[in-house]
Amino acid sequence: CAITTKNPDTGERDLDTLRVIKSYRGARGGKQLDFGVYGEVVTPGRVRVGDPIVPLA
Repeated sequence: CAITTKNPDTGERDLDTLRVIKSYRGARGGKQLDFGVYGEVVTPGRVRVGDPIVPLA
């Protein structure tokens, strides 16, 4: 996703995250870049700036 290359405050492109991930993990079959995040809603509700984040693992 190209949006990951943008600075969230300015909207300007500031880091080629896809190239960094590809250089670190490689590309499957030389073409496909596998990357993802798994998540689960434990308690429905609003998330606000400043809310604490606690890793489960």
